[in-house]
Amino acid sequence: MIKPLPLTILLFASCACLAESEVYKIVDEAGRVIYTDTPPAEKSADQLELPPINQLPVSRPAELKSYLLDKPLFAGYSVVDLVAPLDDSLIHFDQQNIIVQLALTPELQAGHFVQFYLDGTAYGRP
Repeated sequence: MIKPLPLTILLFASCACLAESEVYKIVDEAGRVIYTDTPPAEKSADQLELPPINQLPVSRPAELKSYLLDKPLFAGYSVVDLVAPLDDSLIHFDQQNIIVQLALTPELQAGHFVQFYLDGTAYGRP
């Protein structure tokens, strides 16, 4: 049986080797640019100097408070339905206000918010 610690060390060592590998830029006869980690034997290639890899700190999940463990977890909304405006209804271009109604099952939970988007941009406050 393989022990987990040596396997983990081997995995991290192999990742470190891949991160330090060299990258080559080749331009073929048609002018296409190819990037590779293997230098070609028959063509000349430029070795690229890449910037260092971004490293982000790992965020640790916050510990659950004991009072949160007593409550059942929220399973999510089973129905989210846009009630108004109706599908295929006509909205005039000069209409400044549009009433939007949303039906949720179960009802909106305390601390939850709904955010509407118009043309991919958040509209109003949640």
